[in-house]
Amino acid sequence: MALEATFREAPGDRPVARHPILEKATFEQLQKNGVVETKPRILHFGGFEVHKEHVHILRIINISASSQRVSVIAPSTPYFRIDFDKKGLLAPGMSEEITVTFTPHEWRYYHDAIKIFCGSVAENLIVPIHAYPSANELVLPRILDFGRVAVGTSRTKVIPLSCKIPIQFEFEVKVLEAHPDFEITPLAGTIPPDGTTNVVVTFLPTRHRTARAELQFHVAQFDFEPVVVSVVGSCQVELSRKEVMDNAKADTEMLRAKQMEQGITGRLKNLKDKRERGPVQVSVPHFDFDLPERIVDGIKVPTRLNSQAT
Repeated sequence: MALEATFREAPGDRPVARHPILEKATFEQLQKNGVVETKPRILHFGGFEVHKEHVHILRIINISASSQRVSVIAPSTPYFRIDFDKKGLLAPGMSEEITVTFTPHEWRYYHDAIKIFCGSVAENLIVPIHAYPSANELVLPRILDFGRVAVGTSRTKVIPLSCKIPIQFEFEVKVLEAHPDFEITPLAGTIPPDGTTNVVVTFLPTRHRTARAELQFHVAQFDFEPVVVSVVGSCQVELSRKEVMDNAKADTEMLRAKQMEQGITGRLKNLKDKRERGPVQVSVPHFDFDLPERIVDGIKVPTRLNSQAT
């Protein structure tokens, strides 16, 4: 899959007027000639925010043994402007510091250049300017460690690819070093605007050994440096038995907790049933006093306690 970024030119990117020097001079040399040097050689405004000012500093250094006079030609589009205090002659070792301000109006690619006219002394210099949206905060782990996993089981980890601007970016995952115990999906796709795409890596060990794979992530954004991620996982002989024992122990504890919960639930139900019962009905005992005596536990008891009954 070829990663390409499509950029368009807006009407405001076209130069509105040409500097007189541009009619008779050419500007092709980058970074330095025998007289002056620019730092940096190219200006990059990456991951910008719309309607906000972004600033970079450009330095023009006199690397010759004598004083030099240079003319700085500003960018031709309205999105870039420069500010500096013109010093006239630059002494050897001295530098001219130029503040470059970029103000974008929409999410797209911008480009321009700063030109440095050196006259007949040396080749003229050009400092390209590139401004481009980027996915922002694309943080990838250098090592993805699965630890120890038992044979016949699997473990999954997720690598999120996020974008915090309203532009989508294509991505590609190249497998630099493959291993049959690792499965990576998807290997290519799109990061949605203001969204996240997950790259899922699954480790399924088939033998008792350490497995290693190496992945390279590419994102279709200007000046993106590919990121290499190492994926490692291992499996030991005793790990399967240990996991079985741990699982059995966990199941036993879960069963015990469930039984305890059922016991507590039963007791609470009994208490609730008792609270819902009506009041106890008490009746006055009735004795038949017409009988001269009663038999209680095999003993004759007179029903009337008077001298005549006795």
